[in-house]
Amino acid sequence: MAARYLTKRATFTHGTTVSRASVPIQSPNMIDMLPGQPHVGAFQDGPERIGSRFTQFPGLQLELRGQAASGTVTPEGPVFQAMGFAKSGSTGFTFALGDPHSSTSVPAGSTTLLSSCAITVDTQQHGLTSVVADGSFNFAAGEIPLLTANLFGLASSAALATDSGLTTVVAPTVVVGPLPARWQAASVTINGVGSLVVKSINVALNNAVRIPKDANATFARSVPSIVSRGAGPLARILFEADAAILIENLVLANASVVLQWVYAAGGSTFKTMTYTMTAVPIGARWRDDEGVLGYEATFRQDPTTGPFTFAVT
Repeated sequence: MAARYLTKRATFTHGTTVSRASVPIQSPNMIDMLPGQPHVGAFQDGPERIGSRFTQFPGLQLELRGQAASGTVTPEGPVFQAMGFAKSGSTGFTFALGDPHSSTSVPAGSTTLLSSCAITVDTQQHGLTSVVADGSFNFAAGEIPLLTANLFGLASSAALATDSGLTTVVAPTVVVGPLPARWQAASVTINGVGSLVVKSINVALNNAVRIPKDANATFARSVPSIVSRGAGPLARILFEADAAILIENLVLANASVVLQWVYAAGGSTFKTMTYTMTAVPIGARWRDDEGVLGYEATFRQDPTTGPFTFAVT
């Protein structure tokens, strides 16, 4: 049976955008650098210290809502850029995952930080500034797709509604508006042909985030940055069992394929998002998912032939 994790309701605010969100039940679990050891870029559990320390807010889950109107960027756009996605376009938008630290990466990758944000949990609000992010995209048939983000930034009250402290009691924000659609068209095409029915897709970005160290032990407020893609984005796709032979042949061939799937985020309310990933299949296995046998394949992005992209049209 697939793991299920208890979560708390939360709201996520950046600029004028407020999103429905959830966080792990143990949150808020802000992470602090080791006290008294400014040269060590490790983390330990602990309270935030405004103005001096780096913090992490893990496991923030946002609904993928898509673009609401022509020329209006998707509400999660600034978070995508903080993850390294380069944004292009003016009416419909394309986000392409590039490496901001590689001169040969096409696209070059976004170096735009999320300037400030706030997470409200149980009427307590926590602020971060100069944020970069790692994360994953999660699609499951019959469910609203989710973006899971691990945010790294500077603890700050500047992002909060008031400036009286890092955790400020605030009135809960009610987010109005239509819900995104559930992911009903759960199918994937490979190299532009076929329409393989799948139960779920998870794409993990595998960003490695650098937490700067301060050689002068003054805890200067330099900002985190993405330094590498690690193994690169990995996609785990759970196909229906009848796709097993096709997937096995792809793994044996060990050649790049173009994966594509579509999320119609809500008809006229939200626009369609088309996800494309050029990747090499690196493994497959049978998997029991809540009593239904499926075939799970793992694909790794092929950086030589194209980035992981999604277009909003």
